[in-house]
Amino acid sequence: MAILATYEKLGLEPTAKPKGQFEREYNQIRNRLINSGEFRSTDRNLNRTILTEIGEYPSWDGEVYKMSQGVARPESKRDASQKKSIDKRNQILTEADELMTAAGYGKLVKKGKRNFKKQDRSGGMALDHEYETQEFGADYERLKKNFAAGVISENRFKQDLNKIVNKKPGNIDSNLTLKTETENYDKNVRTRAVIKNKNLREKYKVRDASYTKKMAAFTKSLNKVNLLSGVHAYAKQFLEGQRQGYDTSYVPKNGNGNGKVNGNGNGNGNGKKIVLNGNKTNNYRGLSALIETPNDWSDPLLMTPRFRTLDKSIDVSL
Repeated sequence: MAILATYEKLGLEPTAKPKGQFEREYNQIRNRLINSGEFRSTDRNLNRTILTEIGEYPSWDGEVYKMSQGVARPESKRDASQKKSIDKRNQILTEADELMTAAGYGKLVKKGKRNFKKQDRSGGMALDHEYETQEFGADYERLKKNFAAGVISENRFKQDLNKIVNKKPGNIDSNLTLKTETENYDKNVRTRAVIKNKNLREKYKVRDASYTKKMAAFTKSLNKVNLLSGVHAYAKQFLEGQRQGYDTSYVPKNGNGNGKVNGNGNGNGNGKKIVLNGNKTNNYRGLSALIETPNDWSDPLLMTPRFRTLDKSIDVSL
């Protein structure tokens, strides 16, 4: 019980007050400190200051509690919630770093991760992500869901993915800026507001019946996790191919789609195409081998076999 050791270090005693009374007293002090300008709701020392003033810590029926936004929660449940939040953040950062590595920034990603890990926080300054992890996570998750559900086209997916990548998410060195704790917390507050506004815009957009039907089908799908993982795998392959001058497209095995390869060479100079050969049933599922297909009209690879493996080391199967 790490939190119990902290409480005891502060000289606090377990409360004898009922839970409701303790929370009311806690929130009265909390509101006073925030409204006076002495503390902000995000200040790390706010909770300790309140509990020190009360002189007691939350504990009922032999179980130690933690305070979270003015509500007492059992330590075990609070810790589980925090672990879930940390795991989610790590997953978002991993996806961001994988996208930036696929886009050709692998060395800068490693440099940023190294600097972030080894930074000295003793001077009241710390590295912060300019394109916040929470905002990237929300943007990328929305894009993956829209593509997996089939409510946006492949070209739109590529365009929006490039916009996200151009913001340099994740631990890439250029996305890390040294900030004070105050600056960091202020930016987190602004980021939460930005995400909230984006979500509200999405919620109240005028949608047609097709969009509603497709999103409902995706939401009910028992395979959502695999579908989103498949979209992320495809995103990495697209960025890798784009970096090498290839265009990528998805060609389903079962014929549910136009079966065409989008690779006329516009903008990439060599007309090469990458096909992700898999099985599409309503959405992008079962991504498998990455293969190279030469154009029939102008590619020097015409003398090679029509299909050859481009990179067997990349496994995107589900």
